[in-house]
Amino acid sequence: MPIMNAPQNASNDLSRWIPLLLQIWRKARHNKSGPREQLTASEASEVSQGVQYLSQGLTRDRALIGERYLSDTVLLGAYLLYFWPLSYLQAREIFRHLPSTPRSVLDLGSGPGPLGAAAFDEGAKTVTFTDRSLPALKLAMELAKAAGKNAEFQNWDPIKHPLLPRAKYDCIAAEHLLNELWDDFSNRVEKRTELVLPWFERLKSGGHVVLIEPALTTTSRDLMGVRDHLVQQGYRLIYPCLCTQTPCPALAKPEETCHLEQTWNLPPLIRDLVRRLDFKKKTLKMTAFVFSGTDSTPLTLPAELFRIVSDPLLSKNKRIRLIGCSQSGRLSLALKPELATPENRIFLTLKRGDVVRILHASPREGGSGLDLLPGSVVELISRID
Repeated sequence: MPIMNAPQNASNDLSRWIPLLLQIWRKARHNKSGPREQLTASEASEVSQGVQYLSQGLTRDRALIGERYLSDTVLLGAYLLYFWPLSYLQAREIFRHLPSTPRSVLDLGSGPGPLGAAAFDEGAKTVTFTDRSLPALKLAMELAKAAGKNAEFQNWDPIKHPLLPRAKYDCIAAEHLLNELWDDFSNRVEKRTELVLPWFERLKSGGHVVLIEPALTTTSRDLMGVRDHLVQQGYRLIYPCLCTQTPCPALAKPEETCHLEQTWNLPPLIRDLVRRLDFKKKTLKMTAFVFSGTDSTPLTLPAELFRIVSDPLLSKNKRIRLIGCSQSGRLSLALKPELATPENRIFLTLKRGDVVRILHASPREGGSGLDLLPGSVVELISRID
């Protein structure tokens, strides 16, 4: 999947939410004083400790999955001032790839509402926030009210009471929800698919279902499994895959995964937290898919069209190698720099996410890949800048 640069306006819009997030957190800890857009030194230390604890519990040992950690003011600060902004940026990027701006959005498992806030900033007129946690919904309500947004709120439990509101929506989205459901079940992918399938019935004509999950190996592969089940049911996958109506080729090999990457573009408060925490990663990763309903016409893409889904690799024989994903699956693409010509030289500059057309390449023995030769042609279709 591609690596993306978050548009500058997303970072600017996020900066406008920071004072509201700070205000709500300080109110919860009974201390309303402090800089409007910054943390004091003691606050920054407290939030940093909370981020470390949440990172361990949500992405490493996953011991906090499903726990009500927002009732702890330290962890609430860590979520609102670190994880909320990152979830917001993830959702903003995915919303950019919808064919049209959704006017009405249903945010399932909304928590304190980062996805809904992103939907508002992408142009949504109304957002319905739903969650099984009433304290989380209250936080989303406070944020929406403070921002002057037209929002509705509903208590919704995906396991005990999975029925959706009776209205129909332009977009139904779930961010970081599915991975928390039936986590220890062997048939969790099937159960999550059963949860998602009725959502399509609540879409307006031309509507979309958006699924976003963490890019951990297990959570990514689980969502890719849900992806395959939905494709089998006839729902059209419109982003980011080029193999839109076939099983995900990455699932064919154990432990192989695929994800999106978004470059960091953070407001100063969050950038300072990243510095304090000494986080080395330079990109924000996620696994995400956008589906439309069965009334969509399936796309037929040419076999020579590839999306680059790896960073450049240098093989033992000095070839530059990239993994490309197409309607035919994932293939190794390789070019020796000394064989580069004006027609194929751009291959040496490709990066994760670029879409290219490759013509006149030589199939490798065994069908595992393509070797580019002096007669090969590489045409850049789209580039993630």
